[in-house]
Amino acid sequence: MNWIGAAIVGYVLLALELAIRAPLSLGPTGIAPYVLLPLVVHIAMHAPSTPSLWAGLIAGLAVDLESARPTSDGLGTVVVLGPCALGYLLSVFFTLNVRSIVIRRNPLSFVAVCIVAALLGQVATTLVFTLRQALDPSVAFSPGQELWIRSMSSLATGLSAAVLSYPLRWLNPALGLQDPTLRRFRRPGR
Repeated sequence: MNWIGAAIVGYVLLALELAIRAPLSLGPTGIAPYVLLPLVVHIAMHAPSTPSLWAGLIAGLAVDLESARPTSDGLGTVVVLGPCALGYLLSVFFTLNVRSIVIRRNPLSFVAVCIVAALLGQVATTLVFTLRQALDPSVAFSPGQELWIRSMSSLATGLSAAVLSYPLRWLNPALGLQDPTLRRFRRPGR
């Protein structure tokens, strides 16, 4: 896996997610598709397991760093490291377990894996935030509302995964990932 190529594509997709999150959200609900998660799922479907897990952890930390939570008194914001990182790590773990039973070239299977991986990751993120709120109520967090928003955003991630499925396949050489259409043992001339 090419870490420089993955970092550049990840940076662009994170910036795109930050830029289009507000315009694509469904009114004041905050339901909008995740754009960085399909890259993480794509890497997990095509790269070895250890680099995939590291890519998921790094992408989750980047999402944690860009998402500041308001405090319960409303006077400031707090950046909490870890919840999204663990959620993305769980998404990668799920993808690593199902990648052998899905057709990697099929965009519909990519969309389905992205939706389920996003849902699992966001449930884990909500759980970590809920446990953190039980220990330290300084961060404003409503578990039921957040779980609903994150679940619906996971379903909306299917749209971003459908849009990104072919561009990510075209970026396989730049990301240093093996193209699933190539066979391992191929006769010359065929």
